Amino acid sequence: MQMPQQSAPFLLRASETANRYQIEASQLNPILWRSLQSLSPQQLTKYDSGSAIAKGWVQLAKIKQLYLGSPVELHQASNNWQRRYPGHPASFALDEKVAELMK
Repeated sequence: MQMPQQSAPFLLRASETANRYQIEASQLNPILWRSLQSLSPQQLTKYDSGSAIAKGWVQLAKIKQLYLGSPVELHQASNNWQRRYPGHPASFALDEKVAELMK
């Protein structure tokens, strides 16, 4: 399912709400991740403020864009991200992307 780029701020707020009330958001997270991946670095910067949940999503999307062609740097940046955002709902995307690029 293709999500419009305008959906990113609403999906970020939904993720924050799900995290705050400990609601399972397994269907929301992949949709949010796809939405963020469709944004340019400049567009991502617009959403790089607010809660730790929103920042974590945006930072991970930026890491993916920045280090896409460099598996070693991606792995290092991903480890740093995991230390900074333990238990973040975007962790599923990190596991998938790092595993894919490390092959």
